Amino acid sequence: MALRRLLLLALLPLLLDAAPANSKKTKVSVYYESLSPKSKAFFTEQLYPVWLDLKEYIAVDLYVYGRTTEEVGTTGYKFECIHGSDECVGNVMMMCAKINIPTVEQYMGFSNCIMEEFQGAAKSVDCATKFAIDYTPIEQCASTFVGQHLLHQTGLKQQTLSPALESAPWILINDVFTEEQMMAARQDLRKVVCAVNKEVPATKCN
Repeated sequence: MALRRLLLLALLPLLLDAAPANSKKTKVSVYYESLSPKSKAFFTEQLYPVWLDLKEYIAVDLYVYGRTTEEVGTTGYKFECIHGSDECVGNVMMMCAKINIPTVEQYMGFSNCIMEEFQGAAKSVDCATKFAIDYTPIEQCASTFVGQHLLHQTGLKQQTLSPALESAPWILINDVFTEEQMMAARQDLRKVVCAVNKEVPATKCN
């Protein structure tokens, strides 16, 4: 029963706090890698601190895949990640966390902790404990075909990007990609959000 439930969860749309069309929130979609130094810098220095301050105005949607490649084997999917096998394990765990952590606040805190520690799945239990998260369903997902399937589905989602991802983190604002905006967001996400969302008070944009 538990495995069936996890399989159903794995087939759900891979969205976290996606903003409806009439929302005042700016959607920030980030495709990243769990052991990418540039992903770490963006997450810990830009995304998480800006989200903490502007969470009323930002809907964050995270996908951990990046420059992963995969092939189907006899026992499931075999992934190869640009920063090694530990990154693949971390990527699977992070996508399992996405569908199993109950609140956005816990998920964002957990994700930032993982990126800050920069040891992938090795710090997952510690980060879960820090944010009062039940790690059991995440572990069950990550240690079975469910996690593999979930990462595969993430890869299929990433393949719909136009233009295709070339580096990580790959950032879209309100589902639109421009290289200029992505590079600006990597340096100063607050400035980008304030430029596109006039609902953000001026006092939060300085």
